[in-house]
Amino acid sequence: MDQANLDKLRALRLVLKRRENAYPPAADYLDGTAKASSDDPTLRAAGQAQVQAYCAACLKVKRDHPKPV
Repeated sequence: MDQANLDKLRALRLVLKRRENAYPPAADYLDGTAKASSDDPTLRAAGQAQVQAYCAACLKVKRDHPKPV
């Protein structure tokens, strides 16, 4: 592997590590989906909001730490 490819690989690993450290805990997503399947409308709405917030946080991480091209 040439130096340019090694540099790209190192940059990708760095971005992936930064993303890993920045993502919210997966338990937050699972908790939200459990709430969203509730028969209680208030709990269901809270769960849906929690899942949406989790997804928004994950997308922000992707924007803040883009993969190198």
